[in-house]
Amino acid sequence: MNGRISESDVLSKVTPRALRAYVEAHGWRKVEPYGDVADVYAFGSDSPEILVPMSSRFADYTLRLWQMVTVLADTEEREREDILRDLTLADLDQVRVRVTDSHADGSIPIEAGVVLVQQSWNMLVAAARSAWQPRPAFNGPLSKKSRKYLKSVRLGQTEQGSFVINLLCPSDEEIHRVMLDKLVSGLRATRYAVDRAEGLAQFWLSTEQIDSGVSANLCEAVGGMLGAEIDSGIDVSVRWALIGSRAKEKVGIQFDKSHAPVLEEASRVLRRELREQPHKRIKGYVNSLARQQSDRRGRVSIKGRVNGSSTSVRVDFGPEDYHRVVDAHDRRRMISLEGDLMREGRQWTLANPRSLVILEDG
Repeated sequence: MNGRISESDVLSKVTPRALRAYVEAHGWRKVEPYGDVADVYAFGSDSPEILVPMSSRFADYTLRLWQMVTVLADTEEREREDILRDLTLADLDQVRVRVTDSHADGSIPIEAGVVLVQQSWNMLVAAARSAWQPRPAFNGPLSKKSRKYLKSVRLGQTEQGSFVINLLCPSDEEIHRVMLDKLVSGLRATRYAVDRAEGLAQFWLSTEQIDSGVSANLCEAVGGMLGAEIDSGIDVSVRWALIGSRAKEKVGIQFDKSHAPVLEEASRVLRRELREQPHKRIKGYVNSLARQQSDRRGRVSIKGRVNGSSTSVRVDFGPEDYHRVVDAHDRRRMISLEGDLMREGRQWTLANPRSLVILEDG
């Protein structure tokens, strides 16, 4: 392997598990075990046999693997570089963002490339946020789970003949697949809603859409890609790792330039839901009470849930309801009420409180 330092480095990262997944996915079949160190595989009756090792701890592992790559390339009539690339990706999920109409040489304006990379990242961030706590829109820092996942994602090489952003995602932990499942369902639901944009608010704000992963952040990311200096649209696809039962599943969602205004409006609708929610019912415990002696009204803070998160909601009550709330607080009873939920800075306020209920069973 003289002169093949880079190949040696790459080969050392190919696991036996990935190698086994590759050969089985490409039509090689297991013939028999080779002791307890390898398995014999064959492509056909006239092809040479190969040994797939059980472990990468052998001293000549990379040398043997390179020889195997040569056999695979000759048998499958493919370039060794292509075989080697596929081997390194065999245990990774790939998210591909492809520009559907790049120049003949596969190039796009550099500013568009910067935007596409940034918005591809934002798309993953949106999916990671929605994976464990779906909401209409997200602000603030990422959760620990989301940060852990996103740190593991790598940016792969683009592909010859077209402009493609390759996002390489580990597939060895459940946390990774949860995020990618949410990305796929969110993109599909977004495209579904785009195609039915007449009832915009109803579609974007439905619980089903939000639970699928639709958010203002996802709409902004996809719309931002379409707003880049490209002539047509984008195709977002997922190639599942060869390891696992989903390797043959095909996922592809297309968006074109005409969808950009719809996604921009959708983002506004979803962001507004984050700030203003009329006719909202809040349920929780009273965690603070305040009333001036000269004032008949009292201010109450209720610990409840808004957009899936536990938070405090400020409510101003008239004298009759305030006394009922004080009693609920003293007896450690949960209360439920309806009102118009509004965000003022970092504080939630429930205006026009009504239909107050003391939940006697807690």
